[in-house]
This record gives sequence, structure tokens and C-alpha cells, in this order.
Amino acid sequence: MTKNKKKQKGTGKYLAQVNAVKKILKIAELYKDQNQNSRYSNFKLSDIKSMKFIDAYKKVLNERFYDYELKDNSLLQYIYQTDSNYSFCYISSPFSEEIELNNRFTGLYPLKENFLIIRYDYQPSNYKVFCHPCAHFHFGAGNQIRLGIKKIMNPISSILFILRQCYPAEWLDFINRNKDEKIYKNIRDDLKDISNKIFNDEKELVLH
Repeated sequence: MTKNKKKQKGTGKYLAQVNAVKKILKIAELYKDQNQNSRYSNFKLSDIKSMKFIDAYKKVLNERFYDYELKDNSLLQYIYQTDSNYSFCYISSPFSEEIELNNRFTGLYPLKENFLIIRYDYQPSNYKVFCHPCAHFHFGAGNQIRLGIKKIMNPISSILFILRQCYPAEWLDFINRNKDEKIYKNIRDDLKDISNKIFNDEKELVLH
């Protein structure tokens, strides 16, 4: 675990959910490390948007722009600005085998042919009707994909989504091992909906 812990940004409930991700990852046997010194105050998404994937991964890892490293070296970001401006991001491992990085990307490693970034943004202030949903997913990088959804996700719902979509075998293992049935309510039942004042105009034009 990264030392020199600084105060994380977010409400008490939000931070509790970020920390609860650790338990979920452990049950799924995907946990490797938690970085409690994530330096998002120095992080700008625009800095990595134009980078090649491997260079973006290296910058995120080396400059501590992440909260969790998974067993396969994938990274999770939980970036909080305010209750109405936050993002969750999954950055897949670029390596074709598990690597012992020790929080630093140095040297040459065997790389995968395909990489994946999944990011969820909740930013009502950036909403533009028919164009920029206030809650949406990005898939990959260097494209204009914004898949709008009606639900306002939280850190727990985001990791359950990643488990199910990116780690199906571990997801099934998690279901078999998990004893807390209430956690599944974070998938849908306990999530708030986007206000109809915002969503109503385009609800028939959005897959959600």
C-alpha cells in the first residue's frame, strides 16, 4: 500500500464506498494494491487524451493518478470534484501477463494487442440536449462515444459493472462467495435517476 496518506477528496459516504471497493476486489480475488495518496489535484484528463494508451497508462501509474491496482495490473480511478461532478475510470492492463510493478513503470514488458478504457462521468453542468448526457459512459479513447444512462452511479455500482463486463469468471466467483446480498442493490435499485427535467427531452432517443 502506498504510504504518506493524504486526505482523500469526497463526502463521507462517497469515501466509504471507495474504500468498500477493496472488499469487493478481495472477494473477487482481483485486489492487488490500494493507493491512498492519489494525486488527482495534479491530474488533467486532457493531458492523457492525446497520448498513446501505453504512455497514458505509464503516466497514470507513475504519477499516482489512481486508487486501486488490480491483480492483472489494471487500474481504477475514483475522481471526485463535487457531488455533481465526478468520474470513475477503469484502465485495463497493457501487459499480456501479470507484472510486479511496485508502483513504477520501468523497462520493457510483453504487451497486449488490445487495450480498454471505460469511464463513467456524472457532470450535469456539462449537459447538452441530444449531444452530451449528464451521466454517460466512455469506451476507449480518442473517440466521441458517450453512452448516456439514466442512473447516477456510485463507486460500488461502478466496480460491480466492471466485474460483470470485464471479468465474467471473477464475477461469478464473487456472486458465489459474497455474503452481503444488499450490495447488489447498488447495481440499480438504490441508484437515483437523473432528474426528468434534464432527461425527459431525450429519453426516447437514448439507450439507457
